This record gives sequence, C-alpha cells and structure tokens, in this order.
Amino acid sequence: MALYLLSRSISEPILDFRAAFRELVKGKRNVRVNLGTKDEFEDLAKHFNEMAEYIDKNREKEEKINDLKSEFISIAAHQLRSPLSGIKWTFKTLLDGDLGVMTTEQKESLERAYSVNERLISLVAELLDVSRIEEGKIGYNFNGTSLERAVEEAVEEYKLIAQNKNIELSFFKPQIALPNMPLDEERLGLALNNLLANATNYTLSGGRVSVSIERVNEEAKVTIKDTGVGIPKGDMNKIFSKFFRASNVVRMQTPGTGLGLFIARNIIEKHGGKIWVESEENKGSSFIFTLPINNHKQGFVVDDLSADDLVGEE
Repeated sequence: MALYLLSRSISEPILDFRAAFRELVKGKRNVRVNLGTKDEFEDLAKHFNEMAEYIDKNREKEEKINDLKSEFISIAAHQLRSPLSGIKWTFKTLLDGDLGVMTTEQKESLERAYSVNERLISLVAELLDVSRIEEGKIGYNFNGTSLERAVEEAVEEYKLIAQNKNIELSFFKPQIALPNMPLDEERLGLALNNLLANATNYTLSGGRVSVSIERVNEEAKVTIKDTGVGIPKGDMNKIFSKFFRASNVVRMQTPGTGLGLFIARNIIEKHGGKIWVESEENKGSSFIFTLPINNHKQGFVVDDLSADDLVGEE
C-alpha cells in the first residue's frame, strides 16, 4: 500500500504537467497547474505557471500588433486603390498615343512605369483580399470547372516569368482525366498564382519548378515542387500564417508581404480541401493541396470564417 501511494504521489503530478503542456502547445490560454503537495512538484508548478503567464502576455501582445497591422492594411489599400487606377489610365492614354506621338525611349520608360503601377495594383488587391477574409466578406461562386484547365492556365501565365529567370517550369497532367469539379475558378486561380509566385520567386536561376495533378481516391491532388531555397525547419509550422515570411528569405531581402500563402490556404480550405508543405532548407519545397472531386457546394456561397482561419497554425 505504501508503495502504491508513493507511486500515485509521483505519477499524478506528472500526468497533470503533461496535460497542461499539451493544452499550452495547442495555444490554450490561462493554463495553470495547481498542486498542494508542498514538495518539489508544487515548486515546479509555480515555475510552470509563471512561464504560462509570460506566454499568455506575449500572445496578447502579438495579437494586438496583428490587429493594428490588419487595420492599417485595410485603410491603406482602400486609400491607394483610386489614385493607382487613375495613374494606370493616365499611363494607358499616353501609351496609346492619344496625347501625341512619343519617342521610343519615352515609350519604353512609360511602359516600365505602367508595369510597376500594375504590380502596385496587384498588391493592393491582395491587401484588400486579406481584409475581406478577416471580415468574412468573401463570397465563393462554385461552378463545374476543369481543375486541369485552371492549373494549366495558371502555369502558362508564369512561363515567361520563369523563362526570364532561367527557371524550367513544367506541367504534368493527370494520367486519367478528372471530371469537372465545383470550383470558384477566380478564387482558385488566385491561390494557384500565389503558390506559383512563391515557387518562382524563391527558386534561383537554373532551378526547376514542376506542377502536377493526380487523382487519389475521391480527391484531386496538386503538387507545386521547386528546387528553391527551401524553408527552415523552425519556420514550417508558421508558413501559412498572416504576415509571416521565412527567416532565410527575409535575410535574402526578397520582396513580399507574407500574405500570399495565407490567402491560398484560406481559398483551398473554403473549397473543402487541405494544403501543406514539405520542405528542407537549401533543397527546395513542395506545396501540396487536395480538393474533393465530389464537393457538394454549388452556386454562390458566403464565406463563414472562424477565428482559427485567421491565425494559421502555430
């Protein structure tokens, strides 16, 4: 009996600590261990509770910062949209020769400026998408669509970009043709563009990017594989989080907002799919997503975000 009681006095606090650590790892707040054992375990519980309180405060601070970022991007994007559109049409009027003939040098300069302005408009659109995602204001229009065609069109759009960077971009169709699937072609195109942009941006000259589709039971599986810089192991669980950029690409000082993968994840999940990444730093990455072939969503569906959709995996 004495041995049994001794065993319980040791095992029960350990089980309490294990349960508390699991809750803490899941992101739960106010996780505390309360022991009245008046021994080393009670002292350990005190230190655990101090650590948990520190983690709670840091999480609150991080959430406040993200809220401020979100408010800023929403205001900034709305304020920038109109003037950028005005600049676009001014450039277009000049390029079309409506205000007179230009020299070749002048036209080339304007074309470069027009291209920069188009990138800024795309960035504003991306920022507005994030704002709408957070407010739950994005609607999806599901119609019978060829996934193969949607992916192939997205790949074609990046062929010239890849060629200019000396990157080999290839597309592998499914061995057996897939049936039409209920998809929002515009939203899915945005997710594919973000994933392809990610692959081409972080693959160096002479590298390869491949896109493939296959059927796995009742799901379509799309894999975008690159031979790029890869993702550090410590960054893997945050890669789909809003504003997050891997530490190695930050050091490379490459342009980016840390929003593309966040948007892609939300779009894929709203199609009833799953997305994940397999990567090793300096060896490349594979972004993989699956979509149900027999998705029962049809017509216009209003987004219904939960809080978990907004924070990403931690």
